[in-house]
Amino acid sequence: MAGERVSSSLWCLLTILASSCGGTVTVEKRCNEPLGRVLLQIDGTSWQQHDGIAVGDINGDRYPDLVTGDEPNAKLRCFLGTASGISISASWTVDYPYHSDSPMISLGDVDGDGVDDLMMGGRRIRLPSGTYQTLVEPELFLGSRAGLPNTATFKLSGHREAYSIHAQDVDCSPGRELVLGEGWDESIDFSDTVSAEVHRWNPTSKVLLQEGTVGIDGYAARATKPANNAGDINGDGCDDLMLISGHEFPNSNHRDGLAVYLASAGGPSKKAWEGNDQEIGYPAAAVSVGDFNRDGYGDVVLRAQEPKGLVFKLLLGSSTGAMIMGQKVLVPDEAWYGALAAADVNGDGVIDLIAPSGVFLGVDGGFLETTAVFHFAHTALAKDSLSVADVNGDGCQDMFVASRRDTIEGRGFGSVTVYAGGNVEEP
Repeated sequence: MAGERVSSSLWCLLTILASSCGGTVTVEKRCNEPLGRVLLQIDGTSWQQHDGIAVGDINGDRYPDLVTGDEPNAKLRCFLGTASGISISASWTVDYPYHSDSPMISLGDVDGDGVDDLMMGGRRIRLPSGTYQTLVEPELFLGSRAGLPNTATFKLSGHREAYSIHAQDVDCSPGRELVLGEGWDESIDFSDTVSAEVHRWNPTSKVLLQEGTVGIDGYAARATKPANNAGDINGDGCDDLMLISGHEFPNSNHRDGLAVYLASAGGPSKKAWEGNDQEIGYPAAAVSVGDFNRDGYGDVVLRAQEPKGLVFKLLLGSSTGAMIMGQKVLVPDEAWYGALAAADVNGDGVIDLIAPSGVFLGVDGGFLETTAVFHFAHTALAKDSLSVADVNGDGCQDMFVASRRDTIEGRGFGSVTVYAGGNVEEP
């Protein structure tokens, strides 16, 4: 059976049951596939791009389903998962009224019925007159055993640019809340507040009720994805909220940074830590959370701009919520756009980083390998383009990667490719 090298600390633990201490220990791998094998590709014959993809279980059958948002057709589509994988034909299609950009979407259980719900962010523009026009309001589609409804269950009105939307437990109570991240509203001076609103579903009145708002004043929010993400930074079992502000093009006149708000009853309110652009560089508004060093605290990995180029920065969590500066990895071939994801994709129990430039394996002790072990085959990666789920049931997280049509050269059409999480063969 093929083997893999394990860390010295794990090896020493294994030697309690072994008779020697030295050399390499061979352990059984739990993945069925080699890392990066293509499991599925869904091609859109008319898609130009689909910046939003999300993976979850929208009908409660315990198989991961895929939802995509694409343009210029302005469609949301759902591809159902089955025991044999994900269907390449959409079982559900819904129009949305904004035809020049695809929506920010995510899946998560907002109403607490055990089935994931679909959340869609909104779009708002500033007209030459100085007034604002709402193009799309944030919407919630409640999933059920029958799947997703054809019309939104609830809409949130009166919002600015809703760049991110997630279901997260940020108030330490049963169930998850809908967290809506807002940012730049095209103000002339680019100065605004990056904020996040927390909404809880009321099963009696069947509406979303706002619990609270947190924000970072004075931050510029013209970003690819300025807010938000969440994860258990301080190890209390609740999702702590991160607000991030970054720019498409870094500029010293714009204030960028990352703030951590601890979860609490009634929603996050206490800012536990804040890092500005002098400390963490100019963040590219992509952040993901995972316990990279396996100490029980969530760690943050973000993409940032420094004088030498783009870097991944690993910030280690702590019991107080304060972040400790960790490893920095220079990635000259990394795309400025594109989401980040943290998951164990090779089955060794250590969190890995999935980025537009490829897969960076985690190393026991809270570090990342400095070069990608695998590169995705794509011509132009979409902005919010990564998701993970175990499609083939082997216990390893598989990777969903969306690519858009190359609008510069006009080549091809958008697609979603599912790459297997799996074993990395020894050279």
